[in-house]
Amino acid sequence: IVQALLDVLRPFSIYEKSDLSHYFGKKDPTLKRSGVLYGKLINPVEIKENGFKFSVDIVNGEKTGFFLDQRENRQTLQKYALNKTILSAFCYTGAFSVYTAKDAKSVTSIDISSSSIESTKNNFKLNLLDIESHNFIVGDALNYLKTAENSKFDIIILNPPPFSDNSSDIKEAIKSYIIINSFALLRLPDYGILAT
Repeated sequence: IVQALLDVLRPFSIYEKSDLSHYFGKKDPTLKRSGVLYGKLINPVEIKENGFKFSVDIVNGEKTGFFLDQRENRQTLQKYALNKTILSAFCYTGAFSVYTAKDAKSVTSIDISSSSIESTKNNFKLNLLDIESHNFIVGDALNYLKTAENSKFDIIILNPPPFSDNSSDIKEAIKSYIIINSFALLRLPDYGILAT
């Protein structure tokens, strides 16, 4: 695989971050591997996606450090952001926030992790977005949704982490998704947008 990547992509470095424990349904440290397979590690690394810049912590971040699979969703949502007030719940490092902040009236980014909020602010700065015009909250997104003012946001973005790592927790995970989506819908005005 490494040789194929070198032949096709000619990368500066290749970093492996594998965790097979959830596939086998057990916590086993031997099923986790990480490290440089080729070249020199740059961490964090700055990437560009659809014209936006992001600082990505590939070593300590969730999974790859950046959720590339949401690229089209971020770009689609950006089209609806003009002059809107937006809540980005479970914002992680703020990719949805950055995309929408370019045209929004204001974006409120909330995550339970203070380091995620700092990363979000850093990504705003990388994209020359005024952090004073937006809100950054370290806190529980569900609790925030439970007490938020109705119709305060035109758009609510829910991008939660997985609520289940294995099949035995699926019922509880589904219940959690229903709860957060229900509270988000209650907070939106008529014709508001829920991106979940």
